[in-house]
Amino acid sequence: SGRPHTLPVGGDIMKAKPWRTYLFTILPTLLGGFLAGRLSGSGAGYEDLVKPPLSPPAGVFPLVWTVLYLLMAIGMAMAWNADPARAKPARNSYLLQLAVNLLWPFFFFRWGMRGFAAAWLLLLIVLAVIMVLRFDALRTAAAVLQLPYIVWLCFAMYHNLSVWLLNR
Repeated sequence: SGRPHTLPVGGDIMKAKPWRTYLFTILPTLLGGFLAGRLSGSGAGYEDLVKPPLSPPAGVFPLVWTVLYLLMAIGMAMAWNADPARAKPARNSYLLQLAVNLLWPFFFFRWGMRGFAAAWLLLLIVLAVIMVLRFDALRTAAAVLQLPYIVWLCFAMYHNLSVWLLNR
């Protein structure tokens, strides 16, 4: 539909066409992921760690995370566009889990707190599941787009715990 929607941008209420919601979710999400990776030193020293079976090469992580951040942002935009008047809990869940997500590489890479990073990842999984449920209340397709994210977070937990235990 061509009717205007309210967008979750910077706390302001903004009227725009639905496609703009995608722009205002995708760009900040990708930028946040990029900055977290760069500022945390993500990947630094990764090759020197003892890794468990099924560990992908370091170059796979940025590609996977880019796709997952896109799916997260698209899901958020879909949920928002489905019912802007009821989308605030979904938006808040999205932003909270994204903030927790963007802090994880600092614990794991920058500060080498791999045990704490695993606990942080458990928190992230719980928050991501809550986000999926809130997306589903607005638009099932938005929730379904998050399934690869949930699967990847579970794999990340296996990987994080294994790296921590193998490198103590």
